[in-house]
Amino acid sequence: LTWATVEYVRSLIPVAGSWNVLANTQYNNLPLVQIVSVTGLWGLSFLIAWLASVANYAWERGLAEPRVKRVLGVYAGVLTLVLLFGGARLAFFPPLSDTVRVAAVPKIDGENDIDALGELVREAAGAGAEIIAFHEAAFRIAADEEADFVAQAQEVARQESVYLLLPLDVVGDSPTQPHQNKAVLIGPSGDFVWEYVKPHLVSHEASTGYAPGEGPLPVAGTAYGQISTAICLDADSPSLMRGPGRDGADVMLVPGADGGIAAIGIYISPLITYMDDFRAVENGYALVRIAFHSLTVAVDHQGRHLAEHNHFTTDQEIMYADVPTEGAWTIYSALGDWFAWLCVAGLVVIGAWAV
Repeated sequence: LTWATVEYVRSLIPVAGSWNVLANTQYNNLPLVQIVSVTGLWGLSFLIAWLASVANYAWERGLAEPRVKRVLGVYAGVLTLVLLFGGARLAFFPPLSDTVRVAAVPKIDGENDIDALGELVREAAGAGAEIIAFHEAAFRIAADEEADFVAQAQEVARQESVYLLLPLDVVGDSPTQPHQNKAVLIGPSGDFVWEYVKPHLVSHEASTGYAPGEGPLPVAGTAYGQISTAICLDADSPSLMRGPGRDGADVMLVPGADGGIAAIGIYISPLITYMDDFRAVENGYALVRIAFHSLTVAVDHQGRHLAEHNHFTTDQEIMYADVPTEGAWTIYSALGDWFAWLCVAGLVVIGAWAV
């Protein structure tokens, strides 16, 4: 109870989020992971920490003691039910909807190169992509050039008839015009769908004059389901990412850039992406993380990897994935952190009882 409570409280700090949460270690155990669609990460962390308590209890008292056998039996029974639930969810409720081809571009390195953008969009559209998304801050432009750049991108999207997610690193030139890390979604007719400014800034952004965004994550109805977006660190916040799940999002696009850990490279940076896989299972939407200097993936709402692109092991510029256009309702997206609050209450009650 203490472990789950501490993890939950820490997750409410934007820069902490789901980092160092014990549940993340189980990212590739899909039958076990399905429990987060009910309890969030906290139920899975609870199970792991509870196992440690049970093992210690048995070690101290000996397996022959009847009470120890009952404790072991209760834990084994709960774990079995969790695994049966996960296995049944995977086997009997897989994604069956139509799919949309998403092109993720994690390797264009920036400035304001509209020609490079146009070339990649045309290549992706020629391969059948209907949604094209670039990595975080893929295009670095001055604030007074933003409108013209976006207008040119709108024309590219209109010519190729695609949805285009355009992550921008907008450089302001005065205290009244701060820098912005944002994402713009452009529709296939060249229409402006939304502008989203990243609210959860990493330390170097906060210290170099970036302004955080406000408000919930955007959700827009399209021919390919409800589409939403978050930017990099935003996706590490379960509470922030639950909003689109509650609002019926079907596809979540997450531009990211993990260059700050490039020295660690292939051994650690994929774990950042694996952490975000849990948001898909929690909230019932497919998720595509387009990550510079990291692992780019597309997963369905049950956490299956549909496509991968590792920055460190491939020279390809574009990853393609056929992503389900219909998500799934989950208890977690509807009720939120009910299990975490149950752990908080349980800790208070047991603490008072012990005193």
